[in-house]
This record gives sequence, structure tokens and C-alpha cells, in this order.
Amino acid sequence: MTTTALCPTIPVDRPDALRQLRAFYVDVLGFTATTQSESVLRLASPVDPRLRLDFQRVDGAGAERKGFQLTVEVLDLDRAHAEVVRQGMRLARPLVTEGVRRSFVVVDPAGLLVEVVAEDAARVFGGAPALRRLTDLVTPAAVRAVVRLGVVELAAGGPTRLADLAERSGADAGALERLLRHLVGCGVFAEPSPRVFALTDVGRLLRDEHRGSRMDWIDPEGISSRMDQALLAMTHSIRTGEAVYPLLFGRSFWKDLATEPDLGDGFNAVMGASTSVVAPRLAACHDWSQVGQVVDVGGGDGTLLIELLRAHPHLLGTLVDLPHTASAARANLVRAGVADRCVVVPGSFFDPLPSGADVYVLSNILHDWDDLEAERILRRCAEAAGRRGRVLVSGLPLDAPVERELTTRLDLMVLALFAGRLRSAEDLVRLAATVGLAPASTQVVAGVCLLTEFVTESVPTASA
Repeated sequence: MTTTALCPTIPVDRPDALRQLRAFYVDVLGFTATTQSESVLRLASPVDPRLRLDFQRVDGAGAERKGFQLTVEVLDLDRAHAEVVRQGMRLARPLVTEGVRRSFVVVDPAGLLVEVVAEDAARVFGGAPALRRLTDLVTPAAVRAVVRLGVVELAAGGPTRLADLAERSGADAGALERLLRHLVGCGVFAEPSPRVFALTDVGRLLRDEHRGSRMDWIDPEGISSRMDQALLAMTHSIRTGEAVYPLLFGRSFWKDLATEPDLGDGFNAVMGASTSVVAPRLAACHDWSQVGQVVDVGGGDGTLLIELLRAHPHLLGTLVDLPHTASAARANLVRAGVADRCVVVPGSFFDPLPSGADVYVLSNILHDWDDLEAERILRRCAEAAGRRGRVLVSGLPLDAPVERELTTRLDLMVLALFAGRLRSAEDLVRLAATVGLAPASTQVVAGVCLLTEFVTESVPTASA
């Protein structure tokens, strides 16, 4: 049996309670009022309509209070009803059909009234709601369109007339209204009066000021549009275990970034913004007091190294990355005022690295590569670190203590793009052992990232 939504119905008996409840849940917590009358207030989350609350007036002090009533939405109502009958549970209301909605009410073992409901998927356009949520491509495309047209920024100042949004974005007014109407239903926009649209709290997350979190990944002009196409063609990767990106664009993801600097700049900005969230924690949680020289291997735009050098004035740094990225990192280091303590080395982490440093950092690098290439990267770090140095590996592990969907999503993305893979903590230790690295310490950073410190048990033979 699969439950797809849960909604408690809460009885209230004070005459002014529904008004006060609306003020709290709508104005403070951001719920949307879907129904309101003198006796009923129905609320839903603008982000996920499965998150619902119902409040219902009961009669005066003499009325019987029945406590919470739950509405549980299931996929197979007939199966649930048959099981209730089999167990001999008491039905407070038999199975009925009202339009496209079928339901029954059962008394649970605690005496709670539970309404069990399902929509008749055959009579609802698009099939069952759970299936629509899994297969919908319209909403992701609509979000990308509204960002690309600049409508999000145009509406940032408050409620704006449709005519003004259309004129200033260069969009057809009728088509734009249809786009915004859909996004109102998704909780991205609100329509406080006819043909006047405003951003909701969810919609404000799409503004430029939030770029670097999720926003940069949906920039339709950047590398993300190619990434989207690769994800849609993921079937090839599942069949073969290979990246589909080169099949679509004629060269690997990394060669694409190197060949078209604008794409590379966009990708590095995204990764830098993501790193900036974790960098202060990495700078604080590891003991850097005995470290004199740190090498950031594949250091991107320099975000992590800048944080380390600022937090620990005694540190000297080296950043290694491909030439175009290294040039951008050098400029960032200068702007940050730490360039005098850092050397930028243009190069690949598949080639020999500057040797003799105390610590070599690999931050969000290894999951971009298959085991063979990840082993080559670790080998280069181990060779450069020698007996005295250490290798710090930071990244999101496959077994991170977060919602499973967050890690599996990234795991599939790196497969389709570059045949990479997320690894569990155990996978990482096993891979590092192949090049003579052994774990010295492990800790969780920022609640999700795994930071593992490796020492060299045996110095690997230098590879060509």
C-alpha cells in the first residue's frame, strides 16, 4: 500500500478561530488558503500541495469533539478498503464516489477518524497526481522560460501588471499570461488581482541574488542547458554505463568547458558558489595549525583556497587547475588580497603535482570521474605528498545522512555527464588503498559532506 498525501482535519470551536488561523498559517508560515468559509479553512503548501491542513468549525460547547481527523491519499483505494474489511475495522462511512474522488472513513485503533481517499486516475487528465509529479517536464521548462525572459527580476519590486511584464520582457502577452497562470498553480507566482502577478517566497528563490545555489544550474544560456539535454538522454548511460554527453555534443563535458570559456566560467562560478557554503566549515573543522603549505588540487575559481588562507594567516597555498580556470582563480586570489601567499599552477591533476606540501586537498573532485580516473588522481596526490604529506578528500558521499533522493540524483547526473559516480565512505577508502593511502580520520562537515584525511602507507611508484 502506498500513501501519497496526508492531511489532518482539526476541529475548532471559537468563533474567531478560523480568521486567526488564517493570519498565522498564511501570513506567517506561507500556506495558501484553498478554501475558506464560515465553517471551513483549507490550507496547502504552495510548494507541495500534498502538504495540507484543514480546520473545521464544530458546534458550540455542547457539540461532541471527535479530535483530529486524518485524510490519507492512497494509490489503490480498493485494496485499502478490502484490507479494512478483512481486519474487521469499523467503517464510519462506506466507500463512496463523488465526481473523480472516491473515499471511505474508518475508525483507527485509537478511535481516530481516518478518511481514505483516491482520485480516479482514469478520469483525471494526466493520470494519478503521483505519476504526474514523477513525469512532468512542463513545470521545469516553465521555470527556465520565466527566468530566461527576465520576468522574475521584472516582478521583484512587487505586484506588476501583465502588460508591463510582457512589454519589458519582449514576450507575447497572451502566452506570458498562460505561462504565469501555470506558475501560479505551482506556487511560484501569485495573482493578487486579475492580470497582476507577484513573486511568492518560492518565486523569490529564482532571483539573481540566489544564483550559486540552485539557480545557476538552470541558466538556459549556460552549460546547464546542455546538462539538461544529457539528462533527458540518460537511457544511453544506463544501457552502457558511459557518459551520454559526448554522444550529444561531439566531445566530453570537460573538453566542452575548455573549448568554450564562457561555459567554463559559468560552471566554475556555480561550483565556487557551492563550495563557498562548505569552505568556512572545512577551514574550521580541520587542524591547520601544523600545516605550512596546502595544495588545492582542481581548485576551480579559488573559493576554497581563499577561505583557507584568510582563516589561517600562516598558510601558504598552491592552486592547480587547467589554464583558463587557473587564470580566473589568480584574479580572484588577487581580489581577495591573498595572492602574495599563493602560487597558481596551470595544469591537470592527471599530471605530476607540485611535491613537498603538507596537505593536498581534493574537494568535490573524485565523484566527477570513474574509478580508473579517480584512482589516477589519488595516485598523483599520493606521489606528491610522499611519506610526510597528507591528502584531504571532501565531497558528498553516496551514504550521506540526507534524503536519499539528494544523493541518487547527483549520482545519476555525474553518470550521464561524465561517467562519474558518487561513492560511499567505504568505497572511497577501498579506492584510496589501491594507491597506498590509508584513512587517518573522518568527519562529517556541514551535516552532509564527508572529510577524510589520508596518510601514505606506501609511496606509489611514480606514473608516467
